[in-house]
Amino acid sequence: GGRGGSGGLGLKLAVSAALSAVLIGVLLKAPLQPEVSTQTATSVKLSDGRNLSYLEYGEPDSQYTLLYLHGAASSRLEGMLFDPEVLRRNSMRVISPDRPGFGESTPHPSRNLTTFVGDMEELAGQLGLQRVLVAARGAAAPYAAALVAESPDRVQGLAFLSPAVSPA
Repeated sequence: GGRGGSGGLGLKLAVSAALSAVLIGVLLKAPLQPEVSTQTATSVKLSDGRNLSYLEYGEPDSQYTLLYLHGAASSRLEGMLFDPEVLRRNSMRVISPDRPGFGESTPHPSRNLTTFVGDMEELAGQLGLQRVLVAARGAAAPYAAALVAESPDRVQGLAFLSPAVSPA
């Protein structure tokens, strides 16, 4: 592929690289000792009637919102791994949704990458999120890639944390 028409691609790659460095080096607790959360899931009602559950971490009125996509066999609770003090100091809000069929989110009868993107667009719309940073751990990598491909105007940057993908 050529480089013509890439416009903001260089900036997105730079933002993505910076986001990866910040997430790996600063935001995640080391050693990982998640705090027990007493929060219950918040959910939005999607247009097809399903519920999409999520938890918020960090600063509600922050400059940056990170949409954190959990790995396989996990849930929105994975967002507890972010250090609350670092989130506060960096004015960062984390939205950690359950993928459909995980945690407290209603399964989608024909779940695929396209339906996931639609669900995340609805979540972002209902939360008033014009722009987000996206981070995905493990098996969430294909979902994050689909979100970036289908919603390039909403996604400011992308970080993969130990991505897991299937060979084609």
